[in-house]
Amino acid sequence: MFSTMKEAQDATVLTIAKLIPEEWERVVVNFEMEEEEDGGVTHDVLAFYIVKKQAGGFSDKELKLTDELQAAFTELNRASLKTNKQYWTTCDLVLDSNGKYEMKFSYEPPKRINGILDEDSYYRFGKKYLEEYTASRK
Repeated sequence: MFSTMKEAQDATVLTIAKLIPEEWERVVVNFEMEEEEDGGVTHDVLAFYIVKKQAGGFSDKELKLTDELQAAFTELNRASLKTNKQYWTTCDLVLDSNGKYEMKFSYEPPKRINGILDEDSYYRFGKKYLEEYTASRK
């Protein structure tokens, strides 16, 4: 277990960076996690990375949920309990190839796990995100 939240965040970022098999520009992860009444845990993840195309422009590729990635976010949530005295339910991560990252946490019930597919939980990812990223890089 990590002694600080920062150590857990750094370890999660390193885990993600190691999972990507090619050069990338940015990684975007939205990880939802909710404990069930029987003690189990439900996970849902939307994750992709952005690569530069040889012909110019950018494309996005799915980052699949692996056991290693799930374990990293689980450890991150354990660090949150230790540091903040509560588990988060949603973690938004944006990681750039230069190593800079931003993580935001929510403690509200996770939306997708609970059947809510709205702009905040689902539709801001994918084509819309890629278009906004591409426009910001011009």
